Amino acid sequence: MATLQAADYSARCIPRLFHEIVEGSVDAVVVANEGHTIGYVNAAAETLFGYRREELVGQPLDMLIPRADRRHRRHLIERLSASPTSRFLYSDHHHTFYALRASGEAFPVEISILKTKDELGVRFIAFVRDLTRQKELEASLERLASTDPLTGTRNRRAFLEEARKERLRWRRFGEPLSLAMIDLDCFKSINDRFGHVYGDQALKHFVTTVNSTIREVDIFGRWGGEEFALLLPATCLRNAAVVAERIRARVQAATPPREPRCASGCAQITASIGVSTFVSDQDTIESIINRADRMLYMAKSSGRNCVCLDTRGD
Repeated sequence: MATLQAADYSARCIPRLFHEIVEGSVDAVVVANEGHTIGYVNAAAETLFGYRREELVGQPLDMLIPRADRRHRRHLIERLSASPTSRFLYSDHHHTFYALRASGEAFPVEISILKTKDELGVRFIAFVRDLTRQKELEASLERLASTDPLTGTRNRRAFLEEARKERLRWRRFGEPLSLAMIDLDCFKSINDRFGHVYGDQALKHFVTTVNSTIREVDIFGRWGGEEFALLLPATCLRNAAVVAERIRARVQAATPPREPRCASGCAQITASIGVSTFVSDQDTIESIINRADRMLYMAKSSGRNCVCLDTRGD
């Protein structure tokens, strides 16, 4: 008797129960047939994609997918369809999948696909989750992890990461690659005389000056304290020397933040620069930085406010 009651409950209530679960889901649910035609969407899908239900049912699945992603989506479904054993397929974490809103906006999503079969044939049920906020948070965290909080330029970690990638390109394509280490002269005395608040403003002003001098492809970052590193792709030692001298001259000529306690209204800021270049396959980022650092020390020892070159790469 109990078994009959359970079977009766299943026949009458389970379909309605599952319908309520799907309609109440916070994730979008989209059902399509083997011809990739949409047969059903839930309420969350209406909200996510910006279409009314009747605008989606009977339409091709491609209307929800950016053109650049359609081939990948078809590959996923065809792979699932061809498998005699698999019923589930998940979007992998190595490929960011995008969906398309009615407004034309593409946005990142996570997709799980279930293959099922009923009296009308094979059905593909896609569970779609919006990853926009997650991706924005990840990008924000990445910026925080790679940016110097004071100056807004790259920190040492981010500089080294990009520099190592650039070195790999140099080894592959053979274009020249040079590096400059830049140090602000007598910066401790500026902090001691005018305070760290003024010193912080001076550092930010220096970074602005350098960024206005270099190219977009150049990699600039704060190495530590008042020392900065600059990687110059597709730049030989001679041209790197020209860039370094231009930076030195502009830093000297730039008007620093005003300081009432200074007779001239502002402190004089200058920079010493050491430059080296990649020569052999044995050169690493660390070795090229060490050579540029030695040149920087030589510039300091030569009276500061000058550029010294590692002529090994000339």
